[in-house]
Amino acid sequence: MVDGRAYSAEWYRGGATCGGSVMDRPSDRLDGSTEFPRVLVAALLTSKDRPANVTSGPVGFLDPRHPGLHCYQSEITWSSQAPYLPERILFRLDDKLCRNVSRDAITYYFRSGARDRSLFRRWVGTQKSGAEYRVIAWTNWAGLNLPLRATLTHTHFDPEKGQSFPRVHIFTVTSVQQSDGDSLIPTLLPGSSVQEVAGGRCYLYTSTDGRFLPPGQAEVVGTFLRPAPPPPRAVMAAWWLTTLTWGQFASLAVVFFLILCAAVLTLVGYRWFTSRR
Repeated sequence: MVDGRAYSAEWYRGGATCGGSVMDRPSDRLDGSTEFPRVLVAALLTSKDRPANVTSGPVGFLDPRHPGLHCYQSEITWSSQAPYLPERILFRLDDKLCRNVSRDAITYYFRSGARDRSLFRRWVGTQKSGAEYRVIAWTNWAGLNLPLRATLTHTHFDPEKGQSFPRVHIFTVTSVQQSDGDSLIPTLLPGSSVQEVAGGRCYLYTSTDGRFLPPGQAEVVGTFLRPAPPPPRAVMAAWWLTTLTWGQFASLAVVFFLILCAAVLTLVGYRWFTSRR
């Protein structure tokens, strides 16, 4: 993250090709990222000297776009040596923040139709013990006390199976190196494709020299990627039916049958009443 913009580079096929992305809102990048970048933000980009807002930041142990990413309060124990990084972080679920989660966020993640709210409540019930990040080994590099090995413990909830179980992430630093240049922006291979999101619009361009374009240039030289149109309502209705359980489908069928019977009885009664006049 440099000057309010989030940069990332991904390498494929053993480093033979790579691609890049830029987002003008780092929070969107973190919400949609895997767990690992969010762990790095809490562990290495937060210092007692310059504390970031870890309390409202996305936690590093939930899936991308999880509705509970911003529902935790954090208690931090700082290292006593420079650069004063977190030694321990306790995450506690905040019921008030959970109640403020939008319905759209819950539906986007669970995608189970009528069961979305129920699954979210069940997930909330599994998080009472919270989560913990703890550094268990440190290393000194150029006078800086840096994490060498850390754990992240939490309770994982599987919405498909409806089960929860404890899960432990173990992070190990294998090497610490200094950057070759002064810039914190990653480099790419010449000819790499880059997607840049600016102002809610996504642009695609090719990096000819392996560097990202300066702010504002992607809108000029890049190709605007239009969002895909929403599927037809008939397709959405068919997809919604596939998300129903057998019990929900049977209840829906019973309700439809009762409505149909009421309509038929109303029609028969109306005809009988009018024929008597």
